[in-house]
Amino acid sequence: MIDLYLAIENKLAEVPELKYIDMVDQDHPDAGDQESCEPTALVKLPPIDWNQQGDDTLHADIVFTVQLTGMSFHSSYKNSPRLNDLKASLAWMHTAKKKLYEDGVEYLNNICLTGEHFTKQGKRYELELTYKAFVEYNMV
Repeated sequence: MIDLYLAIENKLAEVPELKYIDMVDQDHPDAGDQESCEPTALVKLPPIDWNQQGDDTLHADIVFTVQLTGMSFHSSYKNSPRLNDLKASLAWMHTAKKKLYEDGVEYLNNICLTGEHFTKQGKRYELELTYKAFVEYNMV
């Protein structure tokens, strides 16, 4: 559903640090060189099995993911004043995470965060977030 993706994209666009927002390429999930425009947010929406309520309203329960990726360079030396730089430079991830479930997204009701996986791949930090929501879409 294009409108749902655009609503999620618009909400993520409110995070000023994000430079690239797109959908996950289903054929090549690791493809693309977004490194030059990080931080990024990649949205993965499942196929939606709609139920029709009345003549004009569709609804469904969905689970979707948002993968946040960014690079951070910091010194891990214990007395380094830059030790807190990692926390500060990745703070946008926390902001993006909360943006969806605290502020809400058009078409999504009862959105909640159900999973979180934080990893490091080379120089990149990745945070994969899993959300569950009830989608309601008026076709009129």
